Amino acid sequence: MTSTVTFNHLSSRYVDTKPARAAGARRPRNPAPPAASAAAEPSMTVPTTVGRPGKRARSEGEVALGNREGDDMEGESEEGDEGEGESEEAEGAGDGGEGCGDGEESAVAMLARAVQMLTSEVKNLRLENQQLWSQMAVMQDRQIKLDRAMAALSRYSDVDIIVIIYNQHIIHSIIPYVNITLNLITNIIGNQQQLFMDERWRREWEQLHEPAFREFSPATTTVPSVAKLMLEDLRRDLPFLRQYALAHEFAVPGPGYPMVAGTMSSVFDNKPPVIVFVNQAMAQLTQYSWHELLGKPMSTIAVFNEAALPQLTPILTKKAPMSESTLHRFNHLFRTRSGRLLRIIDNTQFFFDHDGNVTLSLTHSSDDS
Repeated sequence: MTSTVTFNHLSSRYVDTKPARAAGARRPRNPAPPAASAAAEPSMTVPTTVGRPGKRARSEGEVALGNREGDDMEGESEEGDEGEGESEEAEGAGDGGEGCGDGEESAVAMLARAVQMLTSEVKNLRLENQQLWSQMAVMQDRQIKLDRAMAALSRYSDVDIIVIIYNQHIIHSIIPYVNITLNLITNIIGNQQQLFMDERWRREWEQLHEPAFREFSPATTTVPSVAKLMLEDLRRDLPFLRQYALAHEFAVPGPGYPMVAGTMSSVFDNKPPVIVFVNQAMAQLTQYSWHELLGKPMSTIAVFNEAALPQLTPILTKKAPMSESTLHRFNHLFRTRSGRLLRIIDNTQFFFDHDGNVTLSLTHSSDDS
C-alpha cells in the first residue's frame, strides 16, 4: 500500500549548498534549478512506500550526490578544453616564429646573391678597362711612329721627297724587265745609293733629334731631380707625354707640385691655350675643382702679358720636330676663384709637333705672393 509522507527534516538536509563559481567562470551546460529554501517551501511531498522511509531518503541523497559529481566533472572537462585552446595558441605562435626565421634567411640569401652579382660586374669592368688601356697604348705607339715619320719628312722639300721615293722604288720596279747582268749592275748601284742615303739620313737624324729621342736611362738623362718611376707615372697621367723622350730637364720636380698643361693651335692665334690637364694641387691653389678647369681657356686662371708675345715667337716656332724645349721662367699673375691675384713664379716647358711648332705647354707653379 502506497501513501504520501511528508519529510520536513529532509528539506534542509539535502539542500544544494555548493558554493557559487568565481567571477568569469563558465556556467555548466545544464544548470540545475535553484533549490528552494525551507522558509519559502516548508515541506516537500514525495511518494514513498509505507514502512520504508529510510531507504527512500538514502536514494534521494545518492541522486543529489550524483548531480554534484556530474557538475564537478563538467567543470573539469571545461578546464581541459581551455588548456587545449591555450596549447593551440602556443603552437600557432611557434609557427609564426618559424615563419619569421624563414623570412630573415631568405633576405640574407638575396643580399648574398646581390653582392655576388656586383662583384662579378666589378671584375668584368676591370677586365674591360685593362683591354681599353692596352688598345690605347697600341694607338699611341702608332701615333708616335707616324709623328716621327712626318717629322723626318718635314726636313725635306717636296722635290727632295719625290727624289727619295723615286730612288727607293724605281730600281725595284725595273728589275723584272732586265737581264741578269743588268740586274746585277742595277742592284750594285741601287745598294750603293741606298747605303749613301741611309748614312746621310742617319747623320742628319742624330744631329737633329738625338736629344729628343734618346732612350731614357739613369746614365743618359739630364733630369737630376726626377726619377724614372715618377716619369712613368706622369706618362700614365699625361698621355700626350708618351710621344716625347723627356731627355732634357723636366718642368715638374714632383707630382705634388701645382701643375697645369694647355694646348694651342698656333702661336700666332690670339686665342689663349686650352687647359687639358690640371692636378689637385693647382686646383686647390686656384680654388677651383679640376673638372671645372678642364676645357676652359688658360686665361681663366692666368693673366698673360700680351706685350711679351713677340719675344716668345722665336722660342715657340721652327724647332726640332717632336722635341721639347728647355725650361723657361716666367713671372705673371694667377687669378683665384674668389678674385684674389697671386704673383706666381713658374717653370714652363713647351712641346713641339712634327712641324716644329709649339702644341703643348706644361707649367709648374709656386705661390710667391
